[in-house]
Amino acid sequence: MATLKTQGTELFILDDTNSGSEVEKIGQVTGFSGVGGTAGEITTTNFDSTAQEFVAGLTDNGTVSIDVDWDPQDASHVSLDALVGGANTRFVIAGSEDETDVTYTSTYTLPTARTTLDFSGAVLSFQKTGGTDDVWRGTIQVRVSGSITITPAS
Repeated sequence: MATLKTQGTELFILDDTNSGSEVEKIGQVTGFSGVGGTAGEITTTNFDSTAQEFVAGLTDNGTVSIDVDWDPQDASHVSLDALVGGANTRFVIAGSEDETDVTYTSTYTLPTARTTLDFSGAVLSFQKTGGTDDVWRGTIQVRVSGSITITPAS
């Protein structure tokens, strides 16, 4: 099994309404977390049960957090600020196996030489923080809507 390194991983905003910037690489990324889901529980307990009974429900893919070194002049950070509270947007995380980017002509083409995680979600917040002897940092919260499609590199 190959180890997928984080160095070289890239995150993209895919927005076909943003003419000329349909594919926008998120700049200054320092980390991400929360990719994956948790199934709900459906209780099936009844009067004949001797203990709680349940079956798994739908998967909730939760919230993906993206950490960045905030740059107010970075076009992707400006875009993310504008997306807060707006419609669902498509995001792609592309692994470090290759440097091929996502492309757009009339449709999106994801790189096949990189592992990709493809999902849609609403940007809930883009919080900025700072501290002594540090740089400005930001955390973007994306509430995932629907499935996360994981495609291994081929």
